[in-house]
Amino acid sequence: MSELDSFETLISAALSRLPALDAGTYRVKRSGQGRRSLDAALLADAARERGLPVLALTEELQVIGNGTAALGFFQNMCQTLTSLDRKVSNDKELTKRLLRGAGLPVARGEVVSSRDGAIEAMRRIGQPVVIKPLTGSGGKGITVGVRDEDEVSIAMRSAPARTRRFLVEESIPSIDLRIMVVAGRAVAAMLRVPAHVTGDGHTSIGELVDRKNELRRANPYLRRSPVTIDEAATRRLAALGLSPDSVPEHGRRVLLHYKANLSAGGDSVAVTDHVHPGIIDLAERAAACFPSAHHSGVDILAQRFDAPPEEQNCIICEVNCNNDTPMHEFPLFGTPVPTGELEIDGYFGAGRAHLPSAGGGAAGDRRAAPGRRVLRGWRILRRAAPARMPRADQLATELATNRLPTEGTCDAESPRALDRRYLADALSAHGAGGVRFHTTLVHADVDGRDVVLERSGRSVFTARLSMQRDALERLLEHAAVPFCRRTTVNADAASAARDFVEKHAGPWNIYAAEPGCPLRGAFRLNRASSVERAQRRLRDVATDLVIEQASESHAWRLLVVNGRVRSCLALYPATVTGDGVMTVSELVEQAATARRAHPYLRHRPLPEDVPSDAYLARHGLDGDSVVPHGERLTLNHGTLIRAGAETVGYTGQIEAELERRAREVVSLIGDPPLSAVTFARRTPDGDRAWAVTDVDTDPILVQFTQPAAGDVPTVFDDVAEMLLTGPRRVLDSRPADGDTGQDSRTGHARESHGSPLA
Repeated sequence: MSELDSFETLISAALSRLPALDAGTYRVKRSGQGRRSLDAALLADAARERGLPVLALTEELQVIGNGTAALGFFQNMCQTLTSLDRKVSNDKELTKRLLRGAGLPVARGEVVSSRDGAIEAMRRIGQPVVIKPLTGSGGKGITVGVRDEDEVSIAMRSAPARTRRFLVEESIPSIDLRIMVVAGRAVAAMLRVPAHVTGDGHTSIGELVDRKNELRRANPYLRRSPVTIDEAATRRLAALGLSPDSVPEHGRRVLLHYKANLSAGGDSVAVTDHVHPGIIDLAERAAACFPSAHHSGVDILAQRFDAPPEEQNCIICEVNCNNDTPMHEFPLFGTPVPTGELEIDGYFGAGRAHLPSAGGGAAGDRRAAPGRRVLRGWRILRRAAPARMPRADQLATELATNRLPTEGTCDAESPRALDRRYLADALSAHGAGGVRFHTTLVHADVDGRDVVLERSGRSVFTARLSMQRDALERLLEHAAVPFCRRTTVNADAASAARDFVEKHAGPWNIYAAEPGCPLRGAFRLNRASSVERAQRRLRDVATDLVIEQASESHAWRLLVVNGRVRSCLALYPATVTGDGVMTVSELVEQAATARRAHPYLRHRPLPEDVPSDAYLARHGLDGDSVVPHGERLTLNHGTLIRAGAETVGYTGQIEAELERRAREVVSLIGDPPLSAVTFARRTPDGDRAWAVTDVDTDPILVQFTQPAAGDVPTVFDDVAEMLLTGPRRVLDSRPADGDTGQDSRTGHARESHGSPLA
């Protein structure tokens, strides 16, 4: 019997052990929703049924409270879920090392980056193998049953275009189980059966597929994942001597491929009451390896779902921290499980005792505090008397007279590369060895163990919230926190731009939205009637435009580490100071040259069109005008560093209202351990207040340690301490198979080089 025949035999045997299961019948309430927004909707429905308040920020972002606590959710992922666990679980190599380090069974495999490397790995592991991208989900790019070099090439070409690293694993004849764990307890189990049809002796395979898809279209979860007869399915049918026009005999099950993912057309069969306790225990132990995930979906490959794992070939394939929970509420066959209710119970009911700490803060309820409240749980702090901070004219003087030396400090490294270099030094000074970086993950040897950290320490919810401006503004508005409104409109959408400036008080900045787009023609508008003229002038340089409420002068950016303000940076519009001799053009070139010599600001050069001729003309100047000695000329009104704004470090006393407001915002977005909050003065309704302009939960640190002028703080030590005392994951002491050029099973050298399709 071939291995592929073994797959079919095991699947048929598993289905035969189940009682007759009826197809689920459901009413599609939300026909326009995608699979992931359905996650959020079911969670919100379950919360409202319990009388819990829900604040919807977007279709996928929301905040749910219970009177004493509030938690943010992205899709179904709670703010307790760290980016560390999300990224580790999304990397199949790191997941295997983490599970293996916990003594859990995983498949043998090797990581490769070329066709030749995959072929050598296949020879060592033994055919057939499974080839899959190292990251990704939904079965995309996974090829099962690879036996020869040609099939290796086909498998690697079927992966998403940007895939650079692959996992080659032993192929284990098995059935596919997804077990959902909430608060440490398995609550639902699903048998996932690869896309197939069952013959009736009268109907063609193509017609049977259409009939199956009618059933799927009536399923709220599966309706967007039809069964398709693609190139791989056509090859599979041809190998069986069949085609889409073939009529299989009554009762014959024809598998179109071997990927069990529901998104690839697989059937979902609820088996919650039929799975052996040993397999349930295996799933719960695997979920515990990702402690910030209060719920997760564990994929297990086994020969039987009703037998102990130690009596069969049984491994853990993946742990999904963003598992699709609606699959259990809407199985194609079998009894639904109300996962939305179980999640709410896990976060606000009996499971709350097991809730991990959120965003780096302390676990447990946040008790209500005096003053205004968000969902009666997130504190809104009161104002306090101001302290003295530098005024705008003092910042300008600092820039003119106390610029920090840049000679010999210019570096071609990017800001992130500089961050990595200085952070590695700080981590080493704190006792971490072998520091290395991969995307946002930080690998290090700590206390003799191989650990992985995440550079920001933030949660998945906080990361998404800070990237979605509309959601952030809605949350700030609900909390009555002043902020500068911002929107993005099409350059041709005159009505949208006009509506924004008429609804929200000016002045306004309008500029190109595209990163890297020249700022030529960026405008500061004081009258709403000027917006259409500005749009017309910007159409040649941008497709989309940003319109935002402008600050009155400068802005302050505060770096908050573990709830404490550790650094403060003033953002001051690009300015030159005359000497009575140099022309405007010469002063601007001098400023641009100084900026090009700066280790951080050189990556944000002064835009070539700053100042514009029109701007100078409004001040009665041109490029040949000589600026009198000591007179300052502001080149534009922007406080964006990419628009030429200067940076001034400040380590003195921070105005109490500003510092408290920064802490308030950080608490409001889920207490990320590292964030930068930017404020500017606005005067809404006659009340001059600090307004939030930006929130960054993965800030570039070197902007604080290398300002153009002023004080130089040391923040890398603070961040290194934050990382080493925060969440970490300990990996198996052995490298992942093939990671060091050696197969951990055989000890043979492994080749992994060249282009992916070489």
